[in-house]
Amino acid sequence: MMPRDFPYPNLLDSFVSLCRESFGENLAGVYLHGSAVFGCFHPTASDVDLLTVLTHAPSDGERRTFMDGILPLSESVPCQGIETSAVLVEDCLRPVHPIPFVLHFSETHRERYRTDPDAYLAVMQGTDRDLAAHFAVTRAYGAALYGPPPKRMFGEVPREAYADAILYDVGNAEGEIGSHPVYLTLNLCRGLAYLREGLILSKRDGGEWALAHVPERFHGWIRSALDAYRDGGKSVDGEDGPAFARYMLAEAARAR
Repeated sequence: MMPRDFPYPNLLDSFVSLCRESFGENLAGVYLHGSAVFGCFHPTASDVDLLTVLTHAPSDGERRTFMDGILPLSESVPCQGIETSAVLVEDCLRPVHPIPFVLHFSETHRERYRTDPDAYLAVMQGTDRDLAAHFAVTRAYGAALYGPPPKRMFGEVPREAYADAILYDVGNAEGEIGSHPVYLTLNLCRGLAYLREGLILSKRDGGEWALAHVPERFHGWIRSALDAYRDGGKSVDGEDGPAFARYMLAEAARAR
């Protein structure tokens, strides 16, 4: 079911059509996750997070058809494009961390595929520690655009796998928060919410949770990150980022 407030429904319809054209009977499901299902998708600053589920590994022809179709589709709307991993049914039903994928695309890989498609297809498969978090969000909140409901397709992700995905994503936050303040601040917030209380939250909801659960001296930094996220911005006012990251990583280690 498509989220009612998603601003680009035609993009999702076209993506499902591309998957059906590319993979045929091999296609088992298409699932929307991320900010679009949490209700905090920004029409220009967010990307569209999708999981493509296949019954078996795709052929080179299937993968080439898919990649040739997703490039123009991903740039057809003013958001940050599509990010998708193709995964197998067996790995969705019984997730083993790190979870394997058989194909991946995001806008950061566009030129790499255009420059050498054969090399791209040869290496764009393996395992991804982030998929544990994507699977958990999809199981809890995801929208099935094609295929069975998420709870029938995705098995439960073990707590330690989700925790590892969270900490891997923010592990260098103290040194990197100056370059990616909004992303790292809000991911630290929702990560700690999961580790302390088992909550699976959006970036926005993670920031709101943190305002009630972390020391007041960091509230200005968190509010600035929330304001920037709402407005599609990427900067945060103040100089508390490294101290905030240091505190949150220490708390995450305790909670884990």
